[in-house]
Amino acid sequence: MKATTIFVSLFATLAAAAPTEKRANVDLSLVNNLNNFNQVDLNYLLKVNNFDLQLLGGLGQANNFNVLGFQNLFQAQQFDLNALLQLQQLQTLLQFHQLGVFQQFDLAQLQLQQLQLGLLGNVGGVDLAQFILPNVVTQVQTIASQAGNFGGLGQLGQLIGGGGVGSVGSGNVAPVVDSGNVAPAVGDIVTDEEFAAQEGSSSLN
Repeated sequence: MKATTIFVSLFATLAAAAPTEKRANVDLSLVNNLNNFNQVDLNYLLKVNNFDLQLLGGLGQANNFNVLGFQNLFQAQQFDLNALLQLQQLQTLLQFHQLGVFQQFDLAQLQLQQLQLGLLGNVGGVDLAQFILPNVVTQVQTIASQAGNFGGLGQLGQLIGGGGVGSVGSGNVAPVVDSGNVAPAVGDIVTDEEFAAQEGSSSLN
């Protein structure tokens, strides 16, 4: 039996008995109106993985999930291991939601616990941006700028000319992109394998 089938059966059983009390209205400006993140590399991953952040709002409305539990992820200014682990946690949650696992299950008491690193806790704060190859930074920034409507400046707003980006909650303000750069389609993203092949080809010439 597939793991997803087990989870669907489990939550379907719990949902039948779970009471549903509506959670008070949440200030979604604290999570950028579920449009995007404040950090450029997180927005890149948001775009290439096709996250639908609005599903998180659906969980909050229909299932009483505490959307603000991910506030630190939306407001993060650094691309570190802690943010990456929480992003994976969010992706898994949204995937289960799309499968219909939660249905009418009341998630008000659900507290997602991030992986505890214990004595290795200092690793969690290491800035992963230092490991990104310099020759892909511009492409990463451009693709990240396509992830939703940017509400806050954050790191990306500063990188691509931030002065024209509105405040959190403005919603319809378009990201500012250097007119000299043409935004590549997501399908044009260079994978690790393609990059390695290009490097090998260059070394032969």
